Amino acid sequence: YMFTKEKYGDCTLEAEWRWVDEPANSGIFVLIEEPANPFPKGIESQLKAGQAGDLVLLKGADLREYVLPEGATERPAFPIISKQEESSEKLAGEWNKARIVLQDGVVEVYINGILQNRATSDVKEGYIGLQSEGGEVQFRHVTVTR
Repeated sequence: YMFTKEKYGDCTLEAEWRWVDEPANSGIFVLIEEPANPFPKGIESQLKAGQAGDLVLLKGADLREYVLPEGATERPAFPIISKQEESSEKLAGEWNKARIVLQDGVVEVYINGILQNRATSDVKEGYIGLQSEGGEVQFRHVTVTR
């Protein structure tokens, strides 16, 4: 993945992405506390085909809304807060738009205009990263507005 040189707090990140061939796995990292490879400590807004809008907690990052799955006794390696709505992604080859709003630790994720997730972090600022994990993904029109 690649990440910003500076940290961002309250801001709106917008990015378009598409799968070149087959749908695959990618993500946008926000509130990165510790940049590291292959995964930083931070929150991933999942772009994986069929799961865009899920929030993945990386390397011990936390969101107040996360609860252990029923029957689990320990936290999984990659805890997930599932998206709230049906998938709003487009087919491979078509451009999708993600909008991630960070406001005082609240993370809102919109996929193609649909609010898919909302959760709260005690972390108020961090680096932003773009990830490609597997198949070929293209990004364009990536902007961060404070």
